[in-house]
Amino acid sequence: HGDLPRARREVLAETRRWVHASSIIRGTATVRPAGAPRPHMGLTERRIAASVINHGVPRVTPAAVVPRTVHQEGP
Repeated sequence: HGDLPRARREVLAETRRWVHASSIIRGTATVRPAGAPRPHMGLTERRIAASVINHGVPRVTPAAVVPRTVHQEGP
């Protein structure tokens, strides 16, 4: 057990590396056409993907999108 701190540090470094890699993978996944939801997809990502399919815009920026469409519909 004398090497426990070093082992823990190595595991943390590995985890950080994998989190970084998965974020890169997730970033490129948005470019592909919407297929079956991937198993690693979180709830937030699935919600954003669903809103993109429904509205064509991420739900993250409703304030920038909603008023503009309202003004276009007005007289």
